[in-house]
Amino acid sequence: MNSHLIIFNRGSTATTPGWIHIVPKGELPNREAGIVQVLDDDSLDSILRNIQADQQRLGDKWPGIYAGREHFIYNDDQDSAALAWFKEFEKRPDGLWAKDDGLTDIGRDVLKNGHYKFTSFVADRRHTQKLTEKSATAPAKYRILKLDTIGFTNNANGKELLTPITNRSTHALASGKSSFAQSTANNSPSPGGEGRGEGEQKISNSKSQTRNSNQTHMQNLLTTLNLPADSGEESILAEITRLKNRNTELETQNSGLLNEQVDGLFTTHGVKEEKLRNRLKLILVTLKNRDERIAALHDFGFKPVEPKEARAARVLNRGEGTVPTPAVTDTSDESLAAKAEAEINDYQVRNRCTYAEARNSVRSRKPELFGLSRQP
Repeated sequence: MNSHLIIFNRGSTATTPGWIHIVPKGELPNREAGIVQVLDDDSLDSILRNIQADQQRLGDKWPGIYAGREHFIYNDDQDSAALAWFKEFEKRPDGLWAKDDGLTDIGRDVLKNGHYKFTSFVADRRHTQKLTEKSATAPAKYRILKLDTIGFTNNANGKELLTPITNRSTHALASGKSSFAQSTANNSPSPGGEGRGEGEQKISNSKSQTRNSNQTHMQNLLTTLNLPADSGEESILAEITRLKNRNTELETQNSGLLNEQVDGLFTTHGVKEEKLRNRLKLILVTLKNRDERIAALHDFGFKPVEPKEARAARVLNRGEGTVPTPAVTDTSDESLAAKAEAEINDYQVRNRCTYAEARNSVRSRKPELFGLSRQP
């Protein structure tokens, strides 16, 4: 589903004063999106559960389900004043109905004066459940799970198939009442909206609103990706792919550095048993930083093991008189890791840098501590 799904209904029940039919029951094909939306009992029950959850979560602060002009609420340049805040709903054999006492003063006047004759509801694609895949003979099916908003409109695709809003009496609207006329079996409305007939249900999109919404989303996407305003789909996909690859690369690099740091901490804290190291590592890698990992090791009873001091190298008064670099005599993994960790800690304190920066510097100056050969 691209952007929002605007669903229009042509019901098959008689007009009910005081109630508005907002969600039909059945399967609604959307030719433009190439899908079929399923509004069965599971769908209607889910919509009601989500409404109830919002009510319970927000309490007195819950405003209700918004209804406005067209679908202008998704366009910052248009009027988004509410025509209704629906709060009371009822499930019936033909779908969901909302009590029209949620109409605002503007909404009552708009419907009384016949400004709008059709209605639609909007469902966010995140609040759907995929039921079947698209095949060569049938589109994919999605179940609607939650309502987003409702719109009153005269500019809907397939509006000749929609159920128009009728004004049965000025008194009814003045007291906050409105109703829907129902189409008869031959698709013509009955006088006064009193007739009862079988109708089909149709789903469509408001083209102008969808176009504006898509343009806004596209500009926001280009800005977020730092791409030129005239970039096309290929440029966007290429940039997204690059970012995903870079993210994977960084995650791999970070995982390697994290494991090396934890192994070094095990060595400096005397954790030698392999099974214990493996169990502790599962805990340490989830912590935020090195300080928390050291604190956790202390909590488990492991204290730092003081490394043996190396004998000071003698200054020889021959040649250039330089201090020779002491050779690394103990090449065991644990000894090297301990010495490397000590060097990193010392460098980090002296230079007031991050652990990663200290590690990279020591690795460059003393690769033998990391099991690497010094480049000539």
